[in-house]
Amino acid sequence: MRQINWRHPKYVIPALLYPFTFFFFYLVKDTVSWAKEPEEEVRVIEGIDFTIPEPHLNKKQIETKMEALKSRFQKKGTTLQSGGWM
Repeated sequence: MRQINWRHPKYVIPALLYPFTFFFFYLVKDTVSWAKEPEEEVRVIEGIDFTIPEPHLNKKQIETKMEALKSRFQKKGTTLQSGGWM
C-alpha cells in the first residue's frame, strides 16, 4: 500500500488556502447589502386576535386532478400519447 506524502504541494496548498477563502467569502457575505423586500406593516393587537384572514381563492380556481392535467396539456399543445410529460 502506498503512503500519502502530506507535504506534497497538491495537499498543502489547498489546506492553507481553504480557511482563508472561506473566511474571505464569509466577510464579503456579511458586508454586502442584498436587496431586501419591503417589510409588511405589522398590526399590534392587545390580547388574542380572533380574526381570520380571507383566503385568496379568487386568483386561481380550484380544479380536480383530471381538470388540472387536461388544462396543462392544452396550454402546452401536447398530448399524453406524444410524450408531453417533459
